[in-house]
Amino acid sequence: MEISKAISGIADAVGTVREEIRKIADEISVANQKRHAIMNAAPHADDIVALFMSGLDHAGGDFKRQFSSHLLSRFVSDGSAERVASGRLGHLLNLDSSPPPQSFTQARNGPAPLNMAVLAYFLRDRIKAELPALVGSLCPASLKGMKAADRAAALADVDMEIERLEARKAALEANLAAARAAVFPQA
Repeated sequence: MEISKAISGIADAVGTVREEIRKIADEISVANQKRHAIMNAAPHADDIVALFMSGLDHAGGDFKRQFSSHLLSRFVSDGSAERVASGRLGHLLNLDSSPPPQSFTQARNGPAPLNMAVLAYFLRDRIKAELPALVGSLCPASLKGMKAADRAAALADVDMEIERLEARKAALEANLAAARAAVFPQA
């Protein structure tokens, strides 16, 4: 009779631990769904604007490098005075940062393409002033979106919770395996 009570007690304890493991697995699943929702939440308009502004800043830097190269290659060399003679035109919007052709075989067919870095540089302040309202009107979900810093904090919290739950689940599974080994020792 004592053995059957012991077996019944062990079975009850094992069942309790298994139920707790199942509950923790459910909590992990919910936490992973929460993580997925955080990852897929719409970005905030401020972050979208910042993304485009960093692109404009990069393009503006490109323009400054191109313009510097253009000035140095065309106006600080032999024959540069001829390049500013009256009647000649400077095409800033078609600015090409490559050195001028040295021979006919290096000459390009047609005009240089429109240089968007020039426009980005000179229109940056205007774009910066208009962009937030444009993003908000064309992408209203972004006005209620999640800011990058809030997303990072929320992900850190949920990741910490998942890690805690997985550690608890692993500890319970180890206890269950130890109990199984004690009841059914291997010969």
